[in-house]
Amino acid sequence: MVFGGLEKARGLALSIVRHDNLILTVLAVVIGTIVGWAVAGFRTLISAIQSFGYGSSGENLATIASALPAWQIIAVPCIGGLLVGLFYRFVLPGGRGVGVPHVIEASALRSGRMSLWPGLASTIGSAASIGVGASVGREGPAVVLGATLSSWLGQQLKFGRAAMRILLGCGGAAAVAASFNVPIAGALFAHEVIVGNYALKAFAPVVLSSIAATMVSRSIYGDFPAFTIPPFESVVWIEFPAFALTGVACGLAAVLLMRGISLVKSSGDKLSLRAWIRPGLAGLAVGLIALELPEILGVGYEQTDQALRNAYPIITVMALIAAKLVATSLCLGWGFGGGIFSPSLALGALVGVAVGTLATMVGQDLSSGPEAYALVGMGSLAAAILGAPISTTLIIFEMTGDYTLTIAVMLGVVVATLVTSQLSGFKSIFLSQLNDAGIVLDGGQDVSALKGTTVSDFLAPSIATCKTTATYDEVRTLLLSRNVGDAYIVDEEGNFVGVVNGSDLAAATGRGDAPISELVHSAAAVILSTDTVENAVRAILGAGRNYLPVVRSAEDQFLVGSVSSGELLRAVNMALLSADADVKIR
Repeated sequence: MVFGGLEKARGLALSIVRHDNLILTVLAVVIGTIVGWAVAGFRTLISAIQSFGYGSSGENLATIASALPAWQIIAVPCIGGLLVGLFYRFVLPGGRGVGVPHVIEASALRSGRMSLWPGLASTIGSAASIGVGASVGREGPAVVLGATLSSWLGQQLKFGRAAMRILLGCGGAAAVAASFNVPIAGALFAHEVIVGNYALKAFAPVVLSSIAATMVSRSIYGDFPAFTIPPFESVVWIEFPAFALTGVACGLAAVLLMRGISLVKSSGDKLSLRAWIRPGLAGLAVGLIALELPEILGVGYEQTDQALRNAYPIITVMALIAAKLVATSLCLGWGFGGGIFSPSLALGALVGVAVGTLATMVGQDLSSGPEAYALVGMGSLAAAILGAPISTTLIIFEMTGDYTLTIAVMLGVVVATLVTSQLSGFKSIFLSQLNDAGIVLDGGQDVSALKGTTVSDFLAPSIATCKTTATYDEVRTLLLSRNVGDAYIVDEEGNFVGVVNGSDLAAATGRGDAPISELVHSAAAVILSTDTVENAVRAILGAGRNYLPVVRSAEDQFLVGSVSSGELLRAVNMALLSADADVKIR
């Protein structure tokens, strides 16, 4: 009796320990802790490279650079850019780094799977880019680092698609939380940008990961916000039209930045500039601009702090807006590693100060001051660029704790995102960059699941095939034995040639020994083994047939199987079920 009770208790304990959701929750805390330390290591590497190039590791890079000779201000980003370009050329596959768009693509189309080395190498390249003064952000690379580590860990534990996407969100949330000391906004950023939804089953792991990373960050850097928020006058409701105007200005600036990056990238392609040399040229331009405006160097936190204090004359503010737009477009368009978040915050603060200065001139007694507008601008432009209005608003709230100002930020964010989406056609720069790469993500998680399932996952290899040298009688015998209506004809190497219809074959009497090549028809369409379910469905509907042949690729016409409309329907159902499945360990 006693032993029986102990055995039941042991079985219950084992079932709890082995419960997949509990394992995922524990793993989320582990990921948050690992990513928190990894982000700290990333920041340390940036400081070391900056110290080597500029003689100091402090975040006030503008002040540091202003005391240096002109040759050093030009040489460090220029030579550093050349080294970054060579690093990408010889170390990374294809010579291109991994960014937040790749994390989003991995979540939507690759079942949350990312390769370890490209992600780590891209993080090193980004650290070098930021360290030599490129006008880029460190939060994007931190998200890549967190997502890469969490994805690798999930793959080692053989998690399924649903769990892998949650783990990817855990890594991204931990990275944002550790970077800004904002656990709530970090968790919501992951849901908003990476996971793509607010499913309840993902909420607890992502939040726990964000909290764990925040605890690590606070143990290293203390419990301080990323920016020092100065005191400002209380916001009055009559100012809200001006805050909406700030949103309009930030939306326009976001569109200019997005198009500037795209234009610079395309110009490099048109000029046939080698990819490895482009960061050096961008660094040269940044160095020349920094001779007059050193504030554009690096992540721009010092510039953002100064804008929040309204420390710049309005002429300097306007010059910095133009310089930041140009410098960031050059750096990201011509191959420096890094993110867009920090430049968005810096540029948004400057645009906010410009609008706030105008509002203060018009209604001095009613204005809360340019400082408040700088905060609204930060949130508005960053939200418009990232496509993350909720988490960006919460970042401002967690930095200030001011409820009234948060409402003003919400207004600016809504207006800015509407302006940007209407003018650019995209909800974020990440989706725009994916679209430029030929990857269109729309329709939500269900459609993404269909795009993430390929024909090779379910094709039928057992098909009726004959070589072009076969006779009428041999093909007729094959069709009768397989009980199918058509036969696929291949050459000696197995490459697809065409189709023989059973009805045509039945009508051809008295030609038993003739070569079947006389009766071959071109296929109405073929499907590639790498095609997604979505594309395969379109191909079958367009051809008006119940099944189509599948070849290896557009260049390699080797016949690998066939798919039918029924098989496609089952694949659609399985993909949708997988997208909404419970967390499972394989």
